[in-house]
Amino acid sequence: MFVKMATLHQAFFELKEQIEITRFMNEDTIRFIQQGFNQYLLHHSLSKFEVGYQKISSKIHPTVLTDHQGKPFDEIEINQDWGIIDSNATPLESFLFDKVFFDSQIEQQNITGSEIQEVVVFTKIPKRAIKIPVAGGETYSPDFAYIVKTCQGESLNLVVESKGVADGAGLRQNEKQKIAHAERWFAAMNKDGGIDVKFVTQFEQDRVAQIIRRAMPA
Repeated sequence: MFVKMATLHQAFFELKEQIEITRFMNEDTIRFIQQGFNQYLLHHSLSKFEVGYQKISSKIHPTVLTDHQGKPFDEIEINQDWGIIDSNATPLESFLFDKVFFDSQIEQQNITGSEIQEVVVFTKIPKRAIKIPVAGGETYSPDFAYIVKTCQGESLNLVVESKGVADGAGLRQNEKQKIAHAERWFAAMNKDGGIDVKFVTQFEQDRVAQIIRRAMPA
């Protein structure tokens, strides 16, 4: 997000009698102004102004999991984008990879916890793999993606954001806003993309099995 020079000039002109502007005209000041403005946009989006998403034509591949033709890689290189902590624990059979990596204890439980029969395959989503744009110029990427087989024989596509707090009240404002943007993004994708993806936030007391069964069609 960029602030027009004319806007900054007008703001500084209004304050010329109150502060000595020349003391603050440097690159650090401009950076702090930009950060503050971006925070304002993020915190007040969806309340003071609307945010919407629209489908555009663009290339999907390559991704962190696929090559230019969309073919899955046989192997991938694990780095901190996949999780800042690794473990020698054994992942569930339905986990896409043979190694456990995570960012929090709730994520570790999801990867190594009790097997869920309905899950065909699930994966940890690396940082920046799904770049959901949010107000203020940042992007946001959820934590897990699940493919679940329903009792009707259909597939349920489920994306989960895992938060190690008791409930939504424990989230920082930035996190609440990013999750709200993700809800809007997936709703727009479901409407225009011809594929149904459910997005759910997981808190400390929530177990993936419960989340999946609540998301399953009746």
